[in-house]
Amino acid sequence: MKKSAFFPALAACLFFYTQTHGQNHYSAIDSLLKDKQFFAARDLLRAKKEKLSTFHQLKLGAEIDNAFNQ
Repeated sequence: MKKSAFFPALAACLFFYTQTHGQNHYSAIDSLLKDKQFFAARDLLRAKKEKLSTFHQLKLGAEIDNAFNQ
């Protein structure tokens, strides 16, 4: 494989890897919210916030704030 094709392929692999893990973190936090485990969801969101998309950060943050009536 040429070097010029290697780096874009590597970047694509890394992108999909981080997207998958971000989605896994979102699903885990969302599952905790559905089970009404709000403190665990809040703590996990704080720990994994940088790995989530901005949309997921805002959505989960709003749901947690709503649960705590903030």
